[in-house]
Amino acid sequence: MSGEGSGAGSGSGLKTWGGDARTVASSLEIERVLAKIRLAEECLRSMVTPLAVAGHVADAITGSTKSIAVGLELPVLIEKLRHLELACVEASRAYFQGETELAADIPSLAQSAIESGVFRETGVAVREVFDSRPAPLERAPDQIAELIWHLQRTDEHTQNRIRIDRLEVAGQFGTDVGPAIGTEIGAPIAKGVDPLFIAYVPGTQVWSATAGENPFDATSNVAAMANPNLAATERGLEQALALAGAGTGARVLLVGHSQGGIISANLATRSGFHFFKGPAPETKFKVVGLLTAGAPIGHLRNQTNVPTMSIEHSNDLVPKLDGQLNPNRSNWVTATRALQGANPLQAHELKNYVETAKLVDQAQDSGAKLIREKILNLTKGTTVVETRWFELSRSGERP
Repeated sequence: MSGEGSGAGSGSGLKTWGGDARTVASSLEIERVLAKIRLAEECLRSMVTPLAVAGHVADAITGSTKSIAVGLELPVLIEKLRHLELACVEASRAYFQGETELAADIPSLAQSAIESGVFRETGVAVREVFDSRPAPLERAPDQIAELIWHLQRTDEHTQNRIRIDRLEVAGQFGTDVGPAIGTEIGAPIAKGVDPLFIAYVPGTQVWSATAGENPFDATSNVAAMANPNLAATERGLEQALALAGAGTGARVLLVGHSQGGIISANLATRSGFHFFKGPAPETKFKVVGLLTAGAPIGHLRNQTNVPTMSIEHSNDLVPKLDGQLNPNRSNWVTATRALQGANPLQAHELKNYVETAKLVDQAQDSGAKLIREKILNLTKGTTVVETRWFELSRSGERP
């Protein structure tokens, strides 16, 4: 369901959908509604059988005006229910069948581009460029806009680098934290839970069709849309997380712009916590949150259950490359607005997504609030104890 974020500020134009189980439509829900409509039709049709009509005539003779009125209205009511039934069938076909078919086409089109030989993937090398432990210890981000701002700073820092922060519960730095038992996704961190990492992943930096040294390029874009675990940047991100210490059981919040959002979403589909069986290998860490800006990830609509927030601008062309709206699911909220006076390139810039994220932080509709809280609860009560930078470069043949 789409709606105006009531707390997003006057004239903000922010619209959101998804994230609220009470407003999510599914094919099963539509089938349930259709069954009720058809039952009502049958009940009404039984009232216009010859025997029932004879009863109405008898009522007319005895002066029952209510029964006469009902008899006259029955054909009209039945026809309205019939139109409603047809509308439900068409809506279900258009939304679930049509978009599912389109979502299936996106990877196949990308795979065809790869097989043509134009976009040929390679191996990837990951190198830590420097290791900085914040001093004094930094407060963890507690707003969506703050997470997007850190993503912007990562993107501006230098080419082909990823930033990974390690967070720990305040007062528990350097301790050996054990596995979380029965910890709900999006619940505030408590002592003894698995370590949390935030990865900030930039977007495309090179648009050449030929793969060069920097893997944040068009080749990785096509590979990322084709299938998880194909893009060099996705494989590099997974390696960087391992080097940062995100081992078995570690929790990871992924924050990505454009291509960074696509490869982050791909990793979420491979997460050991939400793994959907497929050709790509399962990750050792658990993706527990996904935040994207200007990223086309709607084709992954049925492949992840991680709490997801997608921020998009309607005049940014990049999020439209998946050819469809994001799904209306209880774990996934989309926030969008038109960036007034901006051309498509400006609408895709991270500095403008920071401003939209500020509106998302103020949005009061139930879906936006729910997913926002689940993502921000991950960092609640924590401090950034380590920030590490990793440089990705193409290297040799793809393994």
